[in-house]
Amino acid sequence: MSHTQLRWGILGAGLICADFCIALSTLPYDKHCIEHVAARDTARAERFAAKFNAKRFSCHYEKVVTDPNVDVVYIGTINTTHKDLSILAMNHGKAVLCEKPATMNSHELEQVMDCAKKNNVFFMEAVWTRCFPLYHDIISKRNDGTYGDPNVLFATFGVKDLFSVDRISNPLLGGSVLLDIGIYVLTIADMIFEGYKVKEIKACGHVDEETGIDRSIGITITYEGNRMVQLMANGDHDLANECEIYFSNGKVRIMKPFWCPEKYIEEKSGKTKEHTFKLPVSTVKTNFVNSTGLSYEADHVRECLMQNQHESSLVSHSTSERIMGYLDEIRAQLGMKID
Repeated sequence: MSHTQLRWGILGAGLICADFCIALSTLPYDKHCIEHVAARDTARAERFAAKFNAKRFSCHYEKVVTDPNVDVVYIGTINTTHKDLSILAMNHGKAVLCEKPATMNSHELEQVMDCAKKNNVFFMEAVWTRCFPLYHDIISKRNDGTYGDPNVLFATFGVKDLFSVDRISNPLLGGSVLLDIGIYVLTIADMIFEGYKVKEIKACGHVDEETGIDRSIGITITYEGNRMVQLMANGDHDLANECEIYFSNGKVRIMKPFWCPEKYIEEKSGKTKEHTFKLPVSTVKTNFVNSTGLSYEADHVRECLMQNQHESSLVSHSTSERIMGYLDEIRAQLGMKID
């Protein structure tokens, strides 16, 4: 990238796209700007563009991916469109940041990764949790031996009345508790136990017989060396939504909401210490909790592109492929349709 301002194209005008644009507004304009937005409805695209000071708007996604003034495309549309829109953008030479899940299954993800390699362009799944400073701090302490080795992890993510959201309750829109929030509990386990071999994944849960959509999932992962993870995702109840990690030399409790956290409590050598990481502040209210933290992944993408990288060190292609493999395996164990 020959210039320092990253010019974003936004595909979609829903709640997460709005929050992403709010997060961008907390960053310096000389580093990030919203160049072009698109939605299927022209009036909606126009309103969205006006609200977030985008330079242009369209009712066709193709207009964004062919815009020579767009450096990178953020895809925040429904899950089932992610594969095709990512491929469309990359075939036009655009870098892509695509909301999680990057695709609906491993087969689709393979097509996306092949497209990125063929076109020699950047692709990153937007798993914002991996970009949070709080997690960088914990991982750094794990790596330098401050906490010792991770042994046990508990994490829950539950949202009451999640099925009132159309994209969750409609199988044609890729509805799934596992894909929507379960991916986060898997992500935190993958981050903390990085480098340890998975011995077995066992899943159980409830799947709606009429829709084929999962309502609640319990997941146990055993790693080499007597290490174990217990995870739960639920679309009917608000759970603790925290994460506890037991290391050989201490304990860490990541406070709610663990997927976009500001605070964790460390217990080590009989002493307790609280660590706080304040999020960027916006005068505009976000739709989802702590969404100004989306700025961390936006800045990370800019850093990658400034260094002419084609994948992220935080959310590498192999990382996305590994997590998608877990999602496929869990759905298969629950008897769910994967394709």
